[in-house]
Amino acid sequence: MGPARRRIAPCARCNHPSLIRVIPRELSVWTGRDVSALDANVACTAPMFATYAIKQRVERKMFLSDQVVIDPPFPTEGYGVFEAYICRQCGFVDWYCQDPGKIPIGPEYMTEEFNADSAEPYR
Repeated sequence: MGPARRRIAPCARCNHPSLIRVIPRELSVWTGRDVSALDANVACTAPMFATYAIKQRVERKMFLSDQVVIDPPFPTEGYGVFEAYICRQCGFVDWYCQDPGKIPIGPEYMTEEFNADSAEPYR
């Protein structure tokens, strides 16, 4: 686990002093890619990320032009590991993200950046 993102303080809801820090994980299946010589499905867990790496490759088609293929996201290759702090008394969950500056921005990552200091009206 990386360094904690939240300052040490009681629960923001009930002021209880006891919290649990957790890195949420996702359950997934590797479909034989980079797992072994066998083409078998293998269950895995990985930290929960804000977004995932995009992997493109070019497939050569006989008698046709090359085609760009986007592989499905790989569960261990992401940006922005989530961490959560859970109050032992009321169950309030406070979410944070590790390394937010490394999260790529763009529709292919399903992310966008906005500035709260914007002069645009609130919607």
